[in-house]
This record gives sequence, structure tokens and C-alpha cells, in this order.
Amino acid sequence: MASHRAADQGNLTRVSRLLKALLLAIVALQRLSVPAGSGYVSLVLIVALVVLGALLLGGAVVEDRGRVIAYLTAATACVVAALAVGVRGAPVSMTSLGLLCVAYLPFCFSLRERYRVLAPELLRFFTAVMTLIAVVAVVEFAAQLIGRWHYTDLLAGIVPQKFLVPGYSTTYPIHYGSAIYKSNAIVMLEPSVCSQFLALAIIAQLLLGGGRGRIALYLTALVTTVSGTGLVVLAVGIGVEVLRRGLRFAAAMGALGAVALAVVLATPLGHVYSQRSREISTRSSSAHQRFIEPYTHTWDVIGRSDAALLEGDGPGSADRDNARFIAFTQLPRTSPPLTKLVDEYGLPAGGLFAWFVLYVVTVGVPSSTLSAALVVWFFTLSAGALLAAHTIFTCWLLSSIFARPRPVPVASVLVAARYRRWAADG
Repeated sequence: MASHRAADQGNLTRVSRLLKALLLAIVALQRLSVPAGSGYVSLVLIVALVVLGALLLGGAVVEDRGRVIAYLTAATACVVAALAVGVRGAPVSMTSLGLLCVAYLPFCFSLRERYRVLAPELLRFFTAVMTLIAVVAVVEFAAQLIGRWHYTDLLAGIVPQKFLVPGYSTTYPIHYGSAIYKSNAIVMLEPSVCSQFLALAIIAQLLLGGGRGRIALYLTALVTTVSGTGLVVLAVGIGVEVLRRGLRFAAAMGALGAVALAVVLATPLGHVYSQRSREISTRSSSAHQRFIEPYTHTWDVIGRSDAALLEGDGPGSADRDNARFIAFTQLPRTSPPLTKLVDEYGLPAGGLFAWFVLYVVTVGVPSSTLSAALVVWFFTLSAGALLAAHTIFTCWLLSSIFARPRPVPVASVLVAARYRRWAADG
């Protein structure tokens, strides 16, 4: 009996270490990549697949039949749409399609019952890692303010450019012409990503309880990123917690928010944040390009022809469109997951895949608060999130992997049953 308990504890420790290793990689290695032909493979993706393999070999995870069917339904629809685009002669990026299928495969698996007790431990580890990130972000910003350091990308000075993930605004002044740069804690893809992870850390700490000093540190670091996306993630998480905890919690959060706002507005950053809150109506602003332009572009794409509506323009087309737009206008533009899916795979297949992601991040998960924040973060706030390993595997690790199996979704049952009848008929 004692030997069985020792073996169980050993397995629990091994699984805990694997999950923590992946979480640490998501935070600390998200800027690193491995060159692959004319593109790259995120190091986070490689680590995630290795960890998944180890969990499978150790029997720590099990396939969820409902998720498997949902995944196969969504992925098959995207493959069919891509083949249809290829048949009509349009360019198709098989790399993009393959990455979509591979990166979301882990969502078919969740931890066995005995390992789900690790969820709070993983959240505590996440807050510990983000405490270090917050300290680095604050020091990075404070050193510039007091004139002790002029911003340089320290990681780019160590790691060759070909091993860094391209396409992110890692270095960004707090406003045009400023000598002060937003904090990205050195290792994070860009300041907005840093702010989003800090917001998730605050939500995680609220769920764990206590840690007021840590929350204050995270809020301070979030301010140094001068990014509003983290504030949106935080607002969603707090909003769900207000619904769960009631008026007393709402009053406490309202008071904390008022104090934090007053402190920020009293600093030189107050003017910067005030300007950014009004920039969404300005076409050249990053907010407009993030929240308005991609959706108007998608509306134009699906309205162009029935083929574009039903099949999209093919995998990789959204990236090519964005590159042409940036070259022509010199304005930034990214594709949120929903618009990228519809642009590249059409409304039916793109909608199915979006439904799959929503399903695996929300159904059976241990925390509706964290799940809601992750959904908003993934679908609307994180640049290039559809194929970005740091967003995909954060959603898997902080939510989906701990989900309890649920009945097979009705839509997937109908598709699977239709497929079986088709196969039986030959």
C-alpha cells in the first residue's frame, strides 16, 4: 500500500514538473524560434509537443471523445476549404494549414481525474513566474525614467535575429518621439503581450486568494507596458468574479480601480493613457487597426464573391493581405483569430473552427472566470493569436487541460453520424 502511495505521489510530481516546464517556456521562451525553410517554428510549440508526448507516454492525459470529434469536424472543414481554394488556382500555404492542425491537437486531451488536483498548484507557479516578470518590467521602465539606462533590446543583443520570432513590435516608445520605451520585461514578444500576461496573473491571484502585495506589483508592471489590452483582459476577469462573489467584492474592486486610476493619472503616464483611450477612432492608431480594420476587411472579403464566403481565400492569405496593406499604407494591421479563420477558410469552416476553440476553452473547465478572460484575450486582443503558440498553449494549460469530459456536442454527433453513413454506403 505504501509503495502504491509513493508511486502515485511520484507520478503526480512528474506531471507537475512537466506542466510547470511548459508554462515556464510559454512565458520565458515565447520570443525564440527555430528556422524552418523560409519560415520558423516557435520554440514554445516544440516544447508543448514534447510535453504532450511525455504526458501521453506516462498515461497522464486521456483523449476526450467530444473534443476529438469537435477537432476532427473543424479541422476537416478547414482542409476541405483549403483544397477547394487550391482547385480554383489560388495560392494555398500548406505550412499554415498544417500548423493550424498540429497546434490545436493537444486540445483533444485532458488530464486524468487524479491529476486535476494540480490546477491550483499550476496557478501558484504561474503567479510566481509572473512576479519575476513584473519585477523586470518595473525595473526596465524605472531605469529609463531616472536616466540610468537607454532602452535597447537586450535579448536581441544575445540571440541571433534568425532565432527570434518575427512580426511583433518588441520595441515601442510610449508615444511618438519619446525616449522612454514601453516595458516588455525583455523576454516577452511585445509590451501588449506582457500586459495581457500580467492581467492573467492578477486574475489567477484573485482566484487563489491573498497576495495583495503581488497584485499591487502586477498592476504597477501593467502600467509600465502602456497597453490597454491587458486592462481589457483584467476587466473581463473581474467582471465575472463580481457576478460570482457579489456586491462586497464589486465595491472592493471599484475602490481599488479608482485608487489605481487616480495614481496613474497623477503621473506623466496619465496623459499617455488618456490619449490612447481616444485613439480607436483614428485610422492610423494601433487600436483602430486591431479592433476595427480587420473586421471591415473581412466583411469586404466575404462580400466579394460566393467562393470567398464559402471557401475563403486560402491558408496564409490573411498574412499576405496584411503585408500588402502595411507596405502600401505604412500602418500596422493584424488578423484576430475570427477574421483570419473567415478570410482564409470561409464562413462555414472558419466558424466551425472558432466554435471548436470556444468549446474546448469553456466547457468543463475548472474556472469560468479564467476561461472568460482567456476567450476574450484569444479572440480579440492577442495579435496573431490563431497560430501564436504562446496564446494557444496558455489557453490549453490554464484551462482546457484540466477540463472534465462532457457529452459529445450535438453538432459533432450529427456530423460524425453523417460521415459514418456516407462511409457505409461506400
